[in-house]
Amino acid sequence: MSQYPHDEFDDVPSYRPDEIGKHREAGAVGRSKAAAGSLPWTWIGLAAAAVAVIVIFAYVILPLFAGEEEPTAEDDTDTQTTEEEQDPDGDPEDNGEEGTEEDNGEDDTPAETEDLPEVRGVNAGAPTGSANHLHDTLAEAGFNVGEEPINWDFGAWGEISTPVVMYPSAEEEEHAQEIAAELGIDSVVENGNWSTIVVVVGPEYDLPADYEVGG
Repeated sequence: MSQYPHDEFDDVPSYRPDEIGKHREAGAVGRSKAAAGSLPWTWIGLAAAAVAVIVIFAYVILPLFAGEEEPTAEDDTDTQTTEEEQDPDGDPEDNGEEGTEEDNGEDDTPAETEDLPEVRGVNAGAPTGSANHLHDTLAEAGFNVGEEPINWDFGAWGEISTPVVMYPSAEEEEHAQEIAAELGIDSVVENGNWSTIVVVVGPEYDLPADYEVGG
């Protein structure tokens, strides 16, 4: 018995005299080992090829598609808005030019005047036309002139010391003081019989000679 273990070459027939010097083909086991040794390199080659394809797609092909993207809905809206703003034939409201009554001169009364308490002129023995002139003076000074001026009823209301500014409640006192200061009147009193502030003038009122409106 041989001192070496049995292997595949023990099963190969001996060379014939005419085959000396020829290479013997590896057996089935040898071929299997050779094939198994080449498999890892095959997978490495395939993976490298796949990576190359992905890189080419990402850096070459994708930018071509990205450059051909259509404008989004938001871009279309911005373009349309810009065109409307520049359209000279559009509505003034579209261009931020809202027309109001105040802009058209239909309402000349300042809003701050309407918020002030009303004031009314009363003629208590002043020259004819004094109450009307007093109304005009108050309006020009920026006060909220209310109802038409009236004459003082001495029979029903009694005698009164003029000039005087009367206000209906404490809420109007400060404004009554401002009116008195504007007209140079020292007397300012509260009188709940009136619904508005009243300025009562008498014989001392200095009515311009050329003022013609009666009152």
